[in-house]
Amino acid sequence: MHDPFIVVPVRHLGHGLAISAAFGPMIYLDTRDLLSSIGTGYIILHAIHKAVHASGSDFGKVFFDTLIFDSLASALLPTILTYHVRWIVRDVVLGSSPRSDAVRWVPTAFSLASLVFTWSHIDNLVHDILNQTLRSL
Repeated sequence: MHDPFIVVPVRHLGHGLAISAAFGPMIYLDTRDLLSSIGTGYIILHAIHKAVHASGSDFGKVFFDTLIFDSLASALLPTILTYHVRWIVRDVVLGSSPRSDAVRWVPTAFSLASLVFTWSHIDNLVHDILNQTLRSL
């Protein structure tokens, strides 16, 4: 079965929470809410899609496995990563008061780049953790 939710452009919809954390206070609250809603919607719809296409009586098992995976790999870990990369670049590297508007965007750029370069590693890490814990039961 082909999973359309893991194709790269669609897969990044799940990172809505992390993207809103990467932008921080530079975007409007409504935009942050929209990004968070897109990320949450992706997680729920992916779990439903996989569960509906599961064979036999595995609906609940597949639903919760996908929900836990996406909650960790799409929401929790990428959001923590982007928040801390933004914080480190903003406060440690640049200092707490940016000197110009262009410099204010540097932490956001680094934060989004960290998400782009680490999302597949985070996915693999969460798969490994789930394989060793919940999926082995």
